Amino acid sequence: MILAQLKRKIRDRIYCYLPLPDYYGGDFKRIYSFLQQSCHWSREQIQAYKLEQIRALLSFAQENVPYYRDLFKTIGLDSRDIKSLEDFSQIPILSRKTLQDNLEQLKASNFKSYMPLRTQTSGTTSQMTLLYRSQYHEAFRKAVVWRFHSQHGHNFRDRWVNIACRSFDPKSPVCEYNRLENCLLINTYHIIRGCRDEILEAIRDFQPTMIWTHPSPLGILADYAISKGIQPIRVPVIATFAEKMYPHIRKVLREVFPGKYIDYFANRENSFASWGNSDDRFYEVSEYCHMEVAHRWSDGVTGDLITTSLHNYAVPLIRYDPGDIVKWCGYQNDNTPYPMVELLGGRGKDVLVTHDGLTVPYFLAYIDAKNFNKLRKYQIEQVAFDEIILRVVPKDNYIRQQDEPLLLRYASESLANKFRIRLEYVDDIPLTDGGKYRPVISQLAVEYFDRKHN
Repeated sequence: MILAQLKRKIRDRIYCYLPLPDYYGGDFKRIYSFLQQSCHWSREQIQAYKLEQIRALLSFAQENVPYYRDLFKTIGLDSRDIKSLEDFSQIPILSRKTLQDNLEQLKASNFKSYMPLRTQTSGTTSQMTLLYRSQYHEAFRKAVVWRFHSQHGHNFRDRWVNIACRSFDPKSPVCEYNRLENCLLINTYHIIRGCRDEILEAIRDFQPTMIWTHPSPLGILADYAISKGIQPIRVPVIATFAEKMYPHIRKVLREVFPGKYIDYFANRENSFASWGNSDDRFYEVSEYCHMEVAHRWSDGVTGDLITTSLHNYAVPLIRYDPGDIVKWCGYQNDNTPYPMVELLGGRGKDVLVTHDGLTVPYFLAYIDAKNFNKLRKYQIEQVAFDEIILRVVPKDNYIRQQDEPLLLRYASESLANKFRIRLEYVDDIPLTDGGKYRPVISQLAVEYFDRKHN
């Protein structure tokens, strides 16, 4: 063990003086070079490539993956019958529960040859899901992320800050420096528990090109900086991931960390990857995955996100339902090669449920449209099919006698008059243990979602 650690330290020190892609390996360099070219392809080229990869994956799965061999035999499908993406959409959806119950059957017969990496989901709604992805698929994922970074001005070995929950140990380092990637690592735990002056000063001194973070912990730092009158810290790129960026958090962040905001949307299963400009709309990375919308609501464009990772041959996830609710936006214009989706909610979160099914609360967008700028924060908690609690942290300009009737009216209208509303005034909206802000809480919606997807 000691010898292995010593070898790793020597290797890392050597790579500090070489280009970072050399450290990531040959697969990464080849894929990254390919992605630098493919981003200039036409829509027709992108679609042709995606269909080619899907057909190759289906052919492999039929021959080498027991679950799909049995499934295709049961439904009378030969992979060669798939001639279009429309044909592909007829294949049964793979649910999270099916993945949990059939992991061994979803492994390829030559599973070990792909040098699989073990991972698991975060367990947002139920038990954690164990899964694997191939070494090549992981290289592709990393290359996609680096293309995303470089397209927005952050390049290999530029200074950057990575904020993530690394340890819940109070004795763990607040900040660590990764010399290999020229990265300042900040533990979210210490942002939630304190140390905010130290962390803000560390970011200011480091002068990063980019901050890579969940929105909520950076929002905590921004709120603190405003309360203490701390001067803004200009960072060219703020890249957020793994959590929906709510408008009120975006406003606070821009005040303290002015810069360009971009967003990365994916899941731990790595069945898809997409990117956007922090407005809840995301472009599919079509070289990496295929995204669809199924079980559409009455509007014809909103439904469950269905995804297929194109390069994980160790455990293929074909038409997998990761549990996110999106609106299909199609193509932004005639020249855009990548389709878009709008993220509405994840795994029963951020939505409410009525007797008619799930519904998205547009409360904040509605009061913004009415120029009702008198709330610092809000939280909607569903307590019955027809009743919610609306918790608000009012601003100083909120006058209860005249503003409360207006607030209740706007809230009711934004929710299509489907709920009785109990208004509560609070000093603050508490964060989750992981440091995330929850504007919508509905155990009823989570239970409905779990029943629907299991």
